[in-house]
Amino acid sequence: MFDRKALISYIYDQGIRYGNVTLTTASTLADGTPFKGSNVIRVVFPDLNNDRRVNLLDVCIVLIALGTNPSYPPGTGCRQWNPIADINKDGRVDLLDLALVASNFGATVP
Repeated sequence: MFDRKALISYIYDQGIRYGNVTLTTASTLADGTPFKGSNVIRVVFPDLNNDRRVNLLDVCIVLIALGTNPSYPPGTGCRQWNPIADINKDGRVDLLDLALVASNFGATVP
């Protein structure tokens, strides 16, 4: 039987919060026939402060960095570049990053 909660926890514990992951399984059928299969899944779990849940703290991390990129001068006003806020790793913190947090708000790791 497939244990979805165990898989979610395993992926999280590997430090994967965003991106594609290839899952591969191999076993033997009751008649002894071996089989192997794989599939690519997309992981989107923007827990930016590593507390195993997506909540207001994660939203705040993105909001502080909103509109910045790696060339943004550090310590300028209230906005500061923070690479963990760039959830989709496109080199900027924008509304897409905020939407990724918002669409996962309330999610937890078992």
